[in-house]
Amino acid sequence: MRRPTLIFLFAPAITACAGQPLEFADWTFAVAEGTEVVEYAPVLLAERTERIALVQDLVIGERGDDDNYRLYDAAGAKVDNTGNFWVLDAGNHRVQVFDHNGEYVRTLGRAGQGPGEFTRPRELVIAGDRIVVSDAGNRRFSAWSAGNSAAVAVN
Repeated sequence: MRRPTLIFLFAPAITACAGQPLEFADWTFAVAEGTEVVEYAPVLLAERTERIALVQDLVIGERGDDDNYRLYDAAGAKVDNTGNFWVLDAGNHRVQVFDHNGEYVRTLGRAGQGPGEFTRPRELVIAGDRIVVSDAGNRRFSAWSAGNSAAVAVN
């Protein structure tokens, strides 16, 4: 019974809109005099895809049997001001550092509850010369100086 009622209620609204011309929104914006206005001609999707080319630049975490290159559940990556990649390897409870060529530099952290150890690392942030990792399992932040591997636990 309800289905015919719904159709009956919407039928007048649908028929009232039928036959009406479509109106397009006016996307005109007021700009200050002297402001440069750049207009782009519409480009068909087929033409856009012909102009896009993806090039593989760098791959990290793909080196056979070397554990320093294996990533498990990578949760984020950041680049510092020297070009090093800091990868939060959450599944392995560590941060892996790679240079701008993707070569392994060092490891920070390991599984555990002590200083410099992670239980469930979730986020990696570079703040100035500090690397900060939020560790949900230990309910704390761990911070390192970008220049050394000494851990400083921040509760």
